[in-house]
Amino acid sequence: MSNVSSAASGGVTIPAADDPAVDDPSINRFMITISIMLATIIQALDGTIANVALPHMQGSLSASQDQIT
Repeated sequence: MSNVSSAASGGVTIPAADDPAVDDPSINRFMITISIMLATIIQALDGTIANVALPHMQGSLSASQDQIT
């Protein structure tokens, strides 16, 4: 019995305790690594967008450096 489906869980497939994928630490390590990498990329992209947008907004609003920070 590898997967158990229950109507009480909203039709979501729940892995059984004897499923080898549940206890495989390499899958967990892979998912953690991917999550951290995506978070780092999003952080860098967000910082880049802010650094590019602030000077443009400063010029559009005729604001000084002190007024935009």
